[in-house]
Amino acid sequence: MILRAAVAALFCGHALPARSQVPGTEKPKGEDAIVELAPFAVVGNTSKGYGSTTVTSATRMNTKLVDIPQTITIINDVFLKDIGATELDEALSYAPGVNARNRGGNSSTNIRGFDSVFNYKNGTRIILGTAPDFSNVERIEVIKGPASAIAGRASTGGLVNYITKKPLMKHEQTITTFTVGSDDFKRAQLDYNTPVPGREENMAVRLISQATDSGWWRRGEDIKSFALYPSFLWKITPRTELLVETEFYESTRPNDWGMVYNTLDYKWVPFSFSSSEDVANLVTDHYSGTATISHTFNSFLSVRQVLNMIQVDSDSRFAQTDSINRAAAGNPMFSVGEVYLGRTLRHDIDDYRGVIAQGDILLTYDVAGIGMTNKTLLSYEWATTKTENLRNDATLANLSLSRPIYGIPPTNPRFVANTRTKQEVASYFASHQAGFFNERVMLTAGVRRDKTDGVERFNLATGTRSQDAASAVTHPRYGVVLKPLPNVSVYGVRSDNVEPKATVLRFGALPFDDPRQSTFTVSADTRLREVGVKSEFFNGNLTTTVAYFELKRFGGTISTLFGPAQNDPATAGLTETILRPADSTEGVEIEVVGTLFTPRLTAYGSYQRIDSESLVGNRILEFRGLPRWSASLLLNYDFRERARPGFQVRGGVVLTGDQQGDIDNTFLVASDPRYDFGVSYTRGSWQGTLNVNNITNAIVPTQFAAFRSNSVLPPRQFRLSVERTW
Repeated sequence: MILRAAVAALFCGHALPARSQVPGTEKPKGEDAIVELAPFAVVGNTSKGYGSTTVTSATRMNTKLVDIPQTITIINDVFLKDIGATELDEALSYAPGVNARNRGGNSSTNIRGFDSVFNYKNGTRIILGTAPDFSNVERIEVIKGPASAIAGRASTGGLVNYITKKPLMKHEQTITTFTVGSDDFKRAQLDYNTPVPGREENMAVRLISQATDSGWWRRGEDIKSFALYPSFLWKITPRTELLVETEFYESTRPNDWGMVYNTLDYKWVPFSFSSSEDVANLVTDHYSGTATISHTFNSFLSVRQVLNMIQVDSDSRFAQTDSINRAAAGNPMFSVGEVYLGRTLRHDIDDYRGVIAQGDILLTYDVAGIGMTNKTLLSYEWATTKTENLRNDATLANLSLSRPIYGIPPTNPRFVANTRTKQEVASYFASHQAGFFNERVMLTAGVRRDKTDGVERFNLATGTRSQDAASAVTHPRYGVVLKPLPNVSVYGVRSDNVEPKATVLRFGALPFDDPRQSTFTVSADTRLREVGVKSEFFNGNLTTTVAYFELKRFGGTISTLFGPAQNDPATAGLTETILRPADSTEGVEIEVVGTLFTPRLTAYGSYQRIDSESLVGNRILEFRGLPRWSASLLLNYDFRERARPGFQVRGGVVLTGDQQGDIDNTFLVASDPRYDFGVSYTRGSWQGTLNVNNITNAIVPTQFAAFRSNSVLPPRQFRLSVERTW
C-alpha cells in the first residue's frame, strides 16, 4: 500500500535503522513485566459490549470502576457506533443526569442541574465549546459532581472527558466507513493503523480522518467538516513510552440559539423553523498537538509528562433572539395577534492559544505486616492561555413565527468590543488510595491547589488594561469504598469545587464612591455528598451503579428589594445584592450496562430522579430546564453464529419527565417518548448498518431555557452505513 510504503520510508529509511530479530528472545519477567500494566492509561479493549470496567478520568491513572467512590458514566465506541452518534447530544441521549447544550455551536453540558463549561481530552482541559470529532473518540467518560481535586476549577456539575484512539502494536488494519442519511447527510471515515515496518515490536502509527457534508434539520443550516488525526506510539524501551497525537479539524456548522418555544401560546414551533439567518454559522479551525512520555522505573515508581499546545480560530455569526412579542393594532409589519421575535445579529471573531504542561509521579507500595496497599499520585499542571475577541452587533428584522421572511439586511451596525485576555494558572495536587484487608476496604483522599496570576484584559480599541487580583483556591475530595464481595462495592464521597473570591457591590444602582455604597466578598463553593453501590457480575460482563447524591452550590448572589438593609432609610427602595441560600439538587441514579441472560443480548439502561431548589425573589423554586426524571433503555440482540454472517437488531427508548419552563415556575414543558431502531448485517469483513432514531418525530427537550434557547434531541433521522475492515 502507498501509505505503508510512506510510513516505511519515513521511519526506516534513514532516521532509525531497523533492529534485527534475535532468535529466542523472551519477554522480560519479574519487575520488567510491570510496564505492561500501563498505570496511567487504559490499554487494550477493556470494554465488554456497552460496559467498561476501568476508567482514568477520576484518578488520572488506570483504576477499576468499582474502586472509585463517585458515579462515572462511560459511553464507549461500541455504544456510539450502535446508536450512530456523530454529535454530543446524540451520544449522551441515554446517559442519566447529563444533558448536552447544542445551541450556538456550543458543546457544553449540564450535569445534575449545574453547567459544566469545559470539556477535557485525555485529562487535559480544552477550550469552551469545542469537542473532538467522534471519529477519533474511543470513549466518553462523564464524572458526576465536582472533580476539581483532579481536574481543577470550573467542574461544578462534573466533567466530560474524551479518550482518544491510540496506535496499536497488534497488527495492520484499515477500517473504511461510508454513511448517507436524511437531510442529505454524507460522511466518509478512514481509520488506518499499522506497526512501523521493521519496528513492529515497538513502533506504531495511526491515521484517522473524516469528511462530512450534510444538511440540517432546521432551515438554511448545514454542516461541513474535515478532520485529520495522525498519532505515533514509540516504546523506546520496555519501560519507556512516547505518544504523539496531533489534530487538524475544520468545520462549518449551524450556529443558532436552538429550538424556539412560543411562551405566549405555550407550544413548540416546527422542527424546521429557524430563528437564524443563512449567514449565521460557526467556522472553526482547530489545531493541537500533544506529546506524552511515561516511564516505569520499577514496581514502586512510575512517571509521566504531558505537553499540550492548542490553537483555535473561530468566526461566529448568530442571530441572538432577544424578545418574543404579540403584534398589536397598528403594527406596520404584522397583523394583530401575530407572534414575532426581536433579534440581534452577533458577530464574534476569536483567536485562542494555549499551552498546558502536566506531570505525574505515581508511587505504588505495600506496608508489610498489616496488609496495606498504597497508591500515591503527586502531580502538577501549568497552563497559559491567550484569547483575542472582536465583536460587532447589528439589528435584525423582526421575524414572524408563522410566516418568517429571511434575508432582510441588518441595520444599526455597532462595535462592541475588541479585547485580549491572558491568564496563567499553576496547580499542584496529590491523591492517595489505601487498601486494607486484601483491598476489601479502600480509603481515598485528594487535594488540589490552583493558583492564578489573575486574568489580564487589554482593550485593543482604547488601549486600556485591567487585571483581576491573583487568587489561590483549594479543592478537597475524600471517600471510602467497602467491598463485602470482591465484585461489589459500597462507597461514600465528598468532593468540593471552590472558586476564587470576588468583590461585589452591595447596591448596584449606586456609584462605587457613593458614601452609602458598601462591598462584600463572595466565594462560590460547590459540595457533593454521595453514597452508592457498584457491582460487576459475570466476569465483568454486567456492571451496575445505584447512587444517591446531594449537590449544593454556596456563595451565589441575588438582587432583591427585601434585603436586610431595607430598614435603613438611606438605602430603602434600592435594589440590593445579597448572598443567596444554596442552590441544590438531590436525587437517585441507576445505571445497568452489559449482557443480560445470554452473551447475545447487550443492554444499556438508566434511571434518574432529581429534585432542585433555588431562591428566586423571595421564593424557593425548582431549577428551570431540569427534567424531574429521566429513563432510558437500549437493547441489542446478536443473531450471528460464531464467524458466520448474520444480523444484529437494536431497539431503544428515551423517556424524560416534565421540566420548569421559566425561572418563576409559571409553566411546565412536557417531553414525548423517543424511540430508536437499528439493524446491522455482518458478512466477513463487511458490515452494513441502518439506524432510525426518533421514529415518531418526538420533541425531547434536554435543557429548556425559556422561549429562545432550548436544546432538543434531533427529529426523525436515518443513517445507512457500510463499513469494511481490511
